[in-house]
Amino acid sequence: MCYQCAAELMFIHMKLLANLSVASLLATCHGFAEVKLIREYLLKPPRDRRIIFAMTVTPEHDVLSLVANDDGTWRLSRVRRWLDKQPLEDSLTIPGLVQGGHEGWSQWHIWSSELFATPDGKFAVCIVSAYPNERLARNREDLVSVVSLAQFKIVMSVHTSALKQVSGNHRTYRLDRRGYLVVNASTSFPRHPGDDPFFGGASHKFAILTLPALDVTDGCEYVEWLRSGSVVRREKEDDCATLLQNSGTNSLDEFSKTLLQTAGVAQANDKGRPPECAFLTYASVTSRDGRFRWERCTGGHRGFFGNFVVSKAVENIFLVETGQKLGTIKVPSDHPLQSRFATLDGMDYLLVMEGGTRLTVYQIAS
Repeated sequence: MCYQCAAELMFIHMKLLANLSVASLLATCHGFAEVKLIREYLLKPPRDRRIIFAMTVTPEHDVLSLVANDDGTWRLSRVRRWLDKQPLEDSLTIPGLVQGGHEGWSQWHIWSSELFATPDGKFAVCIVSAYPNERLARNREDLVSVVSLAQFKIVMSVHTSALKQVSGNHRTYRLDRRGYLVVNASTSFPRHPGDDPFFGGASHKFAILTLPALDVTDGCEYVEWLRSGSVVRREKEDDCATLLQNSGTNSLDEFSKTLLQTAGVAQANDKGRPPECAFLTYASVTSRDGRFRWERCTGGHRGFFGNFVVSKAVENIFLVETGQKLGTIKVPSDHPLQSRFATLDGMDYLLVMEGGTRLTVYQIAS
């Protein structure tokens, strides 16, 4: 059996070299367990090594990618039937924060983007965020656009940062199991010399927004104190009683468990990190059904000025029940990358999106 696995491994390796793929595959020889390259698909330009993008997979297994354009707009791409030799691709222009074309990018910094698909598969939620370069500007600005996936067109766009119900320095966005958009806006309390660096607090504005209208249907305010990233005390949580009752929960902690894990369940515990994987870039995510886990492991060296230089990156795929490593995928160390698990027709896949424009499909056989 090992000779057969070795032969299959050599065949896959030769195929990747022939296709000039940016990813190469090293399958482990454990019975029939393997991670096998199935398909590569290049989406429409633009392509950039440092481009900002977000990725998600819809309940219908379509792959969505949100990519920044030079002119300040964004492009939402949808790839359907990604197992076919010729997948179907649609694209849609999404508004952004930049005004004035390419030069307008210089007026903003610390960009981020998020992309969600609702549980019923009806809508995609595109979120673009950045901080203005204005002096003393501390509040991030966000633009949320809702796209009908049936019609593949924008049905609503709102600058949520301009809504008083969720005003603040920073906002997080999640979907709950009912299909609402949950927004939590936080404003950190001022810090002073001599303050405990591991202890601090923030005021929160918590709101539930309907989809696709993005109307605020419920909200509350509370105060939260944290030590080393963990909540140690909340104040005014009683003000959220009506919101919690409407959601069928009794506390903010219980409500947080109703929020959907659109990308899988991130593993925050660092104890499982292999010593050869760099701490700052390590990531580990378990599939939503709890069967598989992937970890992104990077290695490198110290540069001339003492900075860490990433020289290699891999994604390892494991079977959660036994801990067996199913395979290792070599991935680019200098490109933005996102990965999602998907199940289609009883088969399991890992979908890897590079730079928002290169989709690579791996089949997981366990």
